[in-house]
Amino acid sequence: MAVQPDKAMMILANAVSEVVGANSRAYQQIVVAAGSADRRDYIQARATFDGLPGVQRRAVKGKAETTATALRQQAVLRRVLRNLPSWRPDNVEWVWPRPSPDGPAANRK
Repeated sequence: MAVQPDKAMMILANAVSEVVGANSRAYQQIVVAAGSADRRDYIQARATFDGLPGVQRRAVKGKAETTATALRQQAVLRRVLRNLPSWRPDNVEWVWPRPSPDGPAANRK
């Protein structure tokens, strides 16, 4: 049975791809570790990632955090939209609201 790739590892892999490149050893090992149940793949990917210069690791961190936040917000939005009522009457008439006598137009004299 195939192992589902770890989502967090795939977010990290995509960030490494953007910062370091898709041909980098770090990216390739993280992708392998994300889809593997073998702990040795994870250890090897971590060692390679830890070997990257600090500037690159910090850039990867920023991109990965931004992506993770966006995905989380997207999932929350999907859940909210799914829970909205789907009932929509066909005979609803939309009317432009009338300004109140005390509203902004009353102050423009």
